[in-house]
Amino acid sequence: MNERQTLKIFIASSNELAPERKDSILVISELNKLNPHLHLEPVLYELDTESGSYPGKERIQDEINPLLEESDIVVALFYSKIGAFTREEFERALAADKKVFLYFKTGFSGKSSAEIKRYLELAEFRETIEKASSIRFIEFDRTKDYNQTFYKDLDKYLSKHHPAPKGAQAGRLVSSSKKAIPLAPRPYIAHPYSLVKNFTGRLEEQRLLSEWFQFDKEPMYVVEAIGGMGKSALAWKWLQEEISTKEVEVAGIIWWSFYDEGFDTFVKHLFQYCIPEETRQGLGVVDEATEVARWLYQHRFLLVLDGFERVLRGYNQMTAMYIQESGLSMGRIVELWDQHQRSPVNPKAERFLRSLCAGQSKTLMTTRLFPTPLEGLAGVKLFRLRGLSKTDTVAFFEKEGVKGSQEDMVNAGSVYHFHPLMLKLLSTAIQRSRTKDIAAAYQKNLIDQREPQRILQTSYQLLNEQEQKVANALSVFRSAFTFEAAEALFPDWDADSLWAIMMELQQLGFVFYQEQEDKFDFHPILRSFLYDQLSGKMTVHERAIGYYGAIPEKEKIVSLEDLEPAMEQYHHLVRAGRLEEAFVVYRDRFSDQIFFQLGQYELIIDLLKGLFASDKDEWPVLEHKSARGFIVNDLGLCYSQLGQLKRAMTYLLIFAKLSEEDKNEEELSRSLMNIAFYSQTYLGQQLVAILYSQKAKDLTVKIKNKSKEADSNVIYGQILKYQGKFELSDFHLGKALKYYTENNYPQGAGRVAYRYAWAHLFQIRLTEGENAHFCLEAWQWALKALDFAVEWIAQRGPSIGNFIESYYLIGYTALTTHKQKNQLPAQSTSISFYDEHFQHIKEMITVQPSNLLFTAERCLTEALTRSRKVNLVEYEPQILLAFAQLAWQSNQDHAEVVQHLQEAHAIAERGEYRVYLADIHLFCAEVLLDIREQGLNLPHTLLGDNAATHLQKAKAYALDQSTIEDVFQSSDPHFYDGYPEYEMLQRGMTEQERIENGYYVAWQMADRLEKRLRSD
Repeated sequence: MNERQTLKIFIASSNELAPERKDSILVISELNKLNPHLHLEPVLYELDTESGSYPGKERIQDEINPLLEESDIVVALFYSKIGAFTREEFERALAADKKVFLYFKTGFSGKSSAEIKRYLELAEFRETIEKASSIRFIEFDRTKDYNQTFYKDLDKYLSKHHPAPKGAQAGRLVSSSKKAIPLAPRPYIAHPYSLVKNFTGRLEEQRLLSEWFQFDKEPMYVVEAIGGMGKSALAWKWLQEEISTKEVEVAGIIWWSFYDEGFDTFVKHLFQYCIPEETRQGLGVVDEATEVARWLYQHRFLLVLDGFERVLRGYNQMTAMYIQESGLSMGRIVELWDQHQRSPVNPKAERFLRSLCAGQSKTLMTTRLFPTPLEGLAGVKLFRLRGLSKTDTVAFFEKEGVKGSQEDMVNAGSVYHFHPLMLKLLSTAIQRSRTKDIAAAYQKNLIDQREPQRILQTSYQLLNEQEQKVANALSVFRSAFTFEAAEALFPDWDADSLWAIMMELQQLGFVFYQEQEDKFDFHPILRSFLYDQLSGKMTVHERAIGYYGAIPEKEKIVSLEDLEPAMEQYHHLVRAGRLEEAFVVYRDRFSDQIFFQLGQYELIIDLLKGLFASDKDEWPVLEHKSARGFIVNDLGLCYSQLGQLKRAMTYLLIFAKLSEEDKNEEELSRSLMNIAFYSQTYLGQQLVAILYSQKAKDLTVKIKNKSKEADSNVIYGQILKYQGKFELSDFHLGKALKYYTENNYPQGAGRVAYRYAWAHLFQIRLTEGENAHFCLEAWQWALKALDFAVEWIAQRGPSIGNFIESYYLIGYTALTTHKQKNQLPAQSTSISFYDEHFQHIKEMITVQPSNLLFTAERCLTEALTRSRKVNLVEYEPQILLAFAQLAWQSNQDHAEVVQHLQEAHAIAERGEYRVYLADIHLFCAEVLLDIREQGLNLPHTLLGDNAATHLQKAKAYALDQSTIEDVFQSSDPHFYDGYPEYEMLQRGMTEQERIENGYYVAWQMADRLEKRLRSD
């Protein structure tokens, strides 16, 4: 390994230029990263006094001069004066023939005779410099200008006089410090990419990128491909070789990897990087995404957005790193996700993406999924990256040491559709077979043209016995794993030997090694294949159980990573057939955290599948009915959160059946309340919901469970609110709130606050006159809901659903208040927003009467972003409807209204959310009436219907849908005796009863709007 050459850089200036000295060190630090063959060492003498001495020292300069003489480069900075010592330093540097960078800061205006005198001395010195033609100096106005100029000067000097050794990979773009975002136009490489060994050039693709950047009119270039195709490597190579090494005229360059950090952080960094500080300071409180989009439109920046699929719903889950397209697409991109899955998690990302498709900046995006907001836009150029080109395939084989004619290499590549992973396995097979020749590979049937996927088996068989044993055993891990975990599977092995084999497997393409995280992982295709080859699975899983079971539980769970040991232990217990123990680990160690705190509903479903003998079974293979009920209830709740209500109701009814068979009245009441909630809130079965909530309440009274009784009051109060029976609703909600408050249960109190707020919002809908007091009450209860959600963190940890509900409610209440032209309290209110895991406050906004729409947008954005991050479909239709209302109130943006309505309607219709559908059709009718009454030049239909049709549909969705067939069939023939709701269901409801027992608030609203329609 070559030693780094040390260059000492002496910085000479008076103390008035302390900011510039500080920036000099930052510049030197960045160029140190850029030039790994050099060690640039800043030299400063921090003591700076007017007298030139301090106690115990006669002359400071006598100590400074040796430091100057040892330095290789001198940077001299002047502003208002030139001291004797600074002049001495400058003259010594010239005499020693050192490289000198000389800078003068302009703008000084002396106020005293002494200041003017010192400045005249500096002016005289400067005049002397100007006459000496061999000495060059540069003027600058601001510290920012100096930073850019010094960086450019020093970088140019080092490149010319101290270049990297021939063959060294001194990438011209490096990671920038997160703490000190560089000043544009200096490139900001937030997350550098490490090229893999033997990366092949993709020269044709790089040429296409350069043509786009220089000549094409489209601002956005999207490189789409499945995993393993080399999208990131292509973008990085192009940026390094075609942009950084050439004089491109841009206002700045930013490389951002969404594999490392998300959209919110990206916007904040982009805002600081692109927009000068003095401009930012003059903006005040603004939406950063909007402002930076405007700046990018007006200035020519280059943005590289790597791994953008992580911003999209289909890949944003915490388990995204394990997602892989089904099978191998062999040269064609298979569309696996619908538009819903290809849309961004953060609604601001949709608008931001569209803004990048116009204006002066250029954006290169790499992604597995093509974002929905970009479809059909004229400013987008899409390039679907296939396998390697023929030229690159030949180059790859040659770098791998494979011999043969170019024709044979290309033919071999075509068998595997030039997919990089398959070609790597093929090169491994060829090298391991010791042929090292393509032609011989055909002769030995290493290349199977009829069944190309057999390369997996072929390359595997060419591993030695120990390599096969290690690869097979490691495939038992469900996710990424450490070397310590791998050691646990081989208790009798020497650690160095195991490490050597794992490194060899990595070189051969069988195992991935993430150096930064120090973890190993598999391509999903390889994990599945290798696990099938493993014999003695139980023994390996038992060893893994022992390893993960010995890891102490963390006192505080923050992220999914904190639960990985418990989930791995569960996984291995299931695979080892120890299902009862697996259930206990799930129930006691992570079921609450993974559902309430982290919202990983799809992951829960995936984990729990292992407890069932087959997909057709109604309940898991567990001995105790209570355990079976626990599992099916969790499955029902997860499916409901994902918007799959029919499947959810199936599991919830099974839970009720198991609870009844087990004679567990507490769990039976719980199951009935869950069914009541979803029957009423989404399916429009209000009467069934009342029946269940009443029966649940009677059960809780019977068993004297006050907590569950309070819960039943909440459900009953909610149903009454939808029916417009507000006084009775308040009575039951008040009883619940009293219990929760007395027993310090903020989770329950938050549920009541949420429903109280909605009761007031419903009354606003039905009140034609003064309704300011309803707005105020709704606002205060919405804020209380958020307060209760925060209180719950201290007791049990964050519940993501509570925060989503609260932010949505605050946003919607602000929106309603603005629409009603009402005022909130004169005193200011602050709303806090938290980091992803609710560990600290990341942002606060102050609500004022003048910024209600801003408050609404910020809170609704928070709610929608968090719901999409965990794929909590249950809340999406109502939040998207609120966004449509916001767009209409803000500027009557018809296109944006339509976009949000289409998505809200599609989700609600797919999930059969009848209550949401009623609200959507009501709003459509309101908008169309506004268009008609205001004479706006806009279409008189929305979602394909006119106002009258929307009102008809709203009324239809508001009707109660309950039938006797929907009722839980108890084994007790007297289960529903004495309940008038059951008797009504038995005889069948009249039309009027369906109206009164349904979503009566929506029916009344539709009635009022019909009168408005007729009055026109």
